[in-house]
Amino acid sequence: MRQITAVLLGAGGQLGKTIRADWAKGDQSTAVTLHSFDRCELDITNERELEERLSGLDVDVLINAAAYTQVEKAEQEKDLAFKVNWNGAQLAAQWACNNKCRFIHVSTDFVFDGKSNKSYCPDDATAPVNVYGASKLAGEQAVLQAHPQGAIIVRTGWLYSCHQSNFVTAMLELMSQRDHLGIVVDQLGTPTSA
Repeated sequence: MRQITAVLLGAGGQLGKTIRADWAKGDQSTAVTLHSFDRCELDITNERELEERLSGLDVDVLINAAAYTQVEKAEQEKDLAFKVNWNGAQLAAQWACNNKCRFIHVSTDFVFDGKSNKSYCPDDATAPVNVYGASKLAGEQAVLQAHPQGAIIVRTGWLYSCHQSNFVTAMLELMSQRDHLGIVVDQLGTPTSA
């Protein structure tokens, strides 16, 4: 059986930590080898670093879980949000295309305006309402342009895990401290396990 090499970018984030933890608990006799890099090990916005760290790995699948995800802070750090979510995604997708490997890019439901009263479908019109959503949509477009035949985009929403603060962990924490909660119901979402 041929050995498959997968590389995970963004291994220090909530999704990346979950993938690494689940991988470590899994059956290590599989035909897939996982190499993972967090932001300190590989800056996806640096083309030279991508080339230096990934060359020689004979990558079959490159998974981009790296992202700038601080929604509110992105309004003040627009350049940084676009640098990671657009430029970094573009560079990683271009590397994958140049090296003839599949590319899985993790995006977000923030590419939509949130006004629908039903679940979004992949082909629904996008209309981000903030810098974070706009930067992630720009990243999706850059990925599809850089690697049109070998890229897969996965949109997630309301990710939760035990590895980082998120909506689910915040609610569990509040429920452990209070008898009653007053929660604003101005958003609908489907919490998704990382």
